[in-house]
Amino acid sequence: MTGLGDVERTLFEVRELLRQYAPDGPTGRKASKARYPVFARPELSAIHTHYEAYRLCKIEEKPAFQAYRELELTGVPNDIDDNDDGVWRHEAGKVVDKHLRVAKRLIKYVGYGLFPVLTQKNEFEARELLIARGELRD
Repeated sequence: MTGLGDVERTLFEVRELLRQYAPDGPTGRKASKARYPVFARPELSAIHTHYEAYRLCKIEEKPAFQAYRELELTGVPNDIDDNDDGVWRHEAGKVVDKHLRVAKRLIKYVGYGLFPVLTQKNEFEARELLIARGELRD
C-alpha cells in the first residue's frame, strides 16, 4: 500500500513531465518566478482572526470557548443555549480549532517564505514547490 508521500511524489513527477510539453501550463500563463509566491488572495480580516485565535489559545493559553467569546466569532448555531454549557463549549471549540489549524499552517510555511498557505490545496502546492527546490523531503 502506498502512503500519502508516495502519492504526492508521483503527482509531482507527472506534473514535471507535463511541464516539459506545456511549460506555460494549461492557461497559457507562465509560472510565477516571484521570490515569495502568493498562493491565494487572502482576506486580511480572516488572517487576523486566525492569528488572534492562535495568540489567545497558544500564547496566552486560554481555553477555546473563552477565545471564541473574546474573538466574537460566528459559527455556533443560534439555537444552542448558553445554559447548555457543555454543548456550547464543544461547538465553540470546534470553530476556534479550525482557526488554529489554519494559523499553524500559515506559520509553518511562512518559515519557508511561502504565504499565505491557507487551505489543503495551497499546502499541497507549497509542498510540491519545496520538494522541487530541495528544501523539503518526505
